[in-house]
Amino acid sequence: MGELSITGDPESSIDGVTQVSPVVWKKYAPDPLPSSAINPNEKPIADFRDYTACVEPVGLCFRVMPDVSSVGLNARDIRPDQLRTRVAEAWNVAESEVKLRFLGADRGDDWVKASFQVDAPRSAQLHVKIWQ
Repeated sequence: MGELSITGDPESSIDGVTQVSPVVWKKYAPDPLPSSAINPNEKPIADFRDYTACVEPVGLCFRVMPDVSSVGLNARDIRPDQLRTRVAEAWNVAESEVKLRFLGADRGDDWVKASFQVDAPRSAQLHVKIWQ
């Protein structure tokens, strides 16, 4: 499940509203290995390369690091790919006007959450929580 909430903008139709919906993790293939790293005579036992996974329909993407069984929880590893679009649609502004700044992230055994400062014609905080 996924939860998306925006707080701090009383003029917004989504201020104080929490939207909860089922989510799907979409996994993207890791970058291809350089040809110098591939031995055509050997089959790899496992692939522990980092990859990107996005939570749909929330639109938040994470860097997944299978070698350490973790996801990146910093500004470099979390991408709000579609969150900007969702805020722009809710506030009826151009997507280019919406600025998102990463505030922080956390995780538990079966959940992960991220928070962003939203600046557009209005200002608010956006919180996303995903759990199993």
